[in-house]
Amino acid sequence: MKRYISILMGVLFLNITFVCAQQSNKILSYTPLKPFPGTELTVHFNSVGTILETAKNITAIIYSVKQDVINCEEYPMAKTEAGWMCRYNVPDTCWSLGVKFCSGDKQVDDAGRNYAVFLYDKNEKLMAGTKASSAYLHEKRGKITAKPDPKLAYVLYKEEFTENPSMLKYFYKYFTQYAMAEDSAQAAIMMAKILPSIDNEKEPDENTLASIESIYRLVLKNIEKANYYKTILLQKYPAGEFAASSVNNDILKQIKTNPQEGEKVLSEFKVKYPNNKRIIRLTAELIKSFCRQKMYDSVKNIYLENKDSFNADINNMSIISDVAEYIYYDGQQLALAKEIIDNTLVAFEKLRKKSRPNPSALTPTQYKGYVNYLKIAPLCAAGIIYNKLEGAESAIRYIEEAYLYGNVSREIKIFYAKLLFETNKPARAQKITEELLIDGIYSKELQKINSESYKLVNGTDKGYEEYWQKIKERTDVNITEEIKKKMVDEPAQDFTLNDLAGKKVSLSDFKGKVVIIDFWATWCVPCKASFPYIKKAIQKYADDNNVKFIFINTYENQKTTVEDVKRFISQNNYPFDVLLDKDSKTANKYGLTGIPTKIFIDKNGNKRYMSAGFDENKILDEIDILVKLLN
Repeated sequence: MKRYISILMGVLFLNITFVCAQQSNKILSYTPLKPFPGTELTVHFNSVGTILETAKNITAIIYSVKQDVINCEEYPMAKTEAGWMCRYNVPDTCWSLGVKFCSGDKQVDDAGRNYAVFLYDKNEKLMAGTKASSAYLHEKRGKITAKPDPKLAYVLYKEEFTENPSMLKYFYKYFTQYAMAEDSAQAAIMMAKILPSIDNEKEPDENTLASIESIYRLVLKNIEKANYYKTILLQKYPAGEFAASSVNNDILKQIKTNPQEGEKVLSEFKVKYPNNKRIIRLTAELIKSFCRQKMYDSVKNIYLENKDSFNADINNMSIISDVAEYIYYDGQQLALAKEIIDNTLVAFEKLRKKSRPNPSALTPTQYKGYVNYLKIAPLCAAGIIYNKLEGAESAIRYIEEAYLYGNVSREIKIFYAKLLFETNKPARAQKITEELLIDGIYSKELQKINSESYKLVNGTDKGYEEYWQKIKERTDVNITEEIKKKMVDEPAQDFTLNDLAGKKVSLSDFKGKVVIIDFWATWCVPCKASFPYIKKAIQKYADDNNVKFIFINTYENQKTTVEDVKRFISQNNYPFDVLLDKDSKTANKYGLTGIPTKIFIDKNGNKRYMSAGFDENKILDEIDILVKLLN
């Protein structure tokens, strides 16, 4: 008997060892293999071969999901002979889990998406809702995954609803968008099969009815049935979320076109749908609309009436700071703009001292970063407003803080450099301008601040040219790398168009040359603003037979277009070879979304780069770099 038990234990040990060996080859492994809510989960992380292989400390970030509600926590991991380990108590109400591993700014998250952990019931069967909750985890953008996977989300949703049709009512709004994008025909067939199980519920709630209405309208394209359920929803839940969303766009349109009437309609909306999340955003739009009408008494009254609502949620801060900036840029009521931004920043500091919301899809560290990110907008608005009212000394502390949090706009970065110079901080101004210039953020004003700061720091401008040349070389390297990342390699669409003399010209005529096509129109202000710079580029490459500039006039169909174009070119003495895209078909072939747009074609007739818009500080460098790359 002892020998039998010994053999049995040996076999059991081998089986356990085999299972563990199987999992040890994975980056993530866990026990038990079929976890269920309420159990303790032991999480193992094999860091070998990952970017965390040499990390001294590793944290597991574990996301628990129920339906579409996510909560996440950080768990320090202990180093073991086999890797790293932590223990986690699965919440009783949890439907699925997701895990990723971090150390400082580095993280391992399954090549951009979470490691999913399905949950089971006590009979070791997959829980209803576990695949759909995992799908929701995979599709979440930014907060949970570095790289959302909509295809995987679609597959998991489809499997869930095939196995558990009743789950559809909880996830329909997420699944519908993916179903339509991935396979609308298959989605319609699937929905038609499982819809009756939802449709036949005895007492469907608002969410279930909204699911049915949405499926009929968006997936099955049965508008008659969709309108039937819409009527039921509005009758049964006249003050519900569906009813509020159905009138939102009409109210917004009224607010933007006629703020006085919009104010009345919004007041009625507040009475009918109290505490609805749309109220604060509609109120912000109403304030902006009154700003456009320059009715600042109304602006002030509405702001004061709703100040507490604006300041009650940290996510509203960017809304109200936009309002303050709007008032400021209009040039009137600067004191009101200052009052708004001051109140916002005071409220912000009160809110940021509170703990993160519960549940929260962010860890405490992530939440702090999110709060700092939200504060950037009001800080920038405060800097702009205070600079106008009190000068650089008062403004710089706000911009300094915003700059520390990152993600400020190009204009704010230049503004910060300017403030540093004006507040007698030349060393810092030189350092910041140098960083910005190297990053490719160039402007004449920025270079001037850089040169003046250099002179103050060194007591002379001696050596500046050499210093500037080094900056320029590093700038060119960075700009080149950015351009390379955006380059493509695909056959260019050939075309044949008439020039201003009526001669037919084709793109294929210039095979063997680098061709720069500039799409433009006489009515386009940035197009015309770019032309003096393009003229310089043409003059630079005048003797280079390997480079050809073509200017395609497009999006103009007046009877006088040809005469207008000839006159414009002649009056400005532009040495341009202009072709006429009268029906805009060539522009459409190239997928233009606006003008000016430049298309760079290589010597083999392949499209390699598209540049939209006009930046006077980059246009010549961009042309030079691309000509070098394509030659």
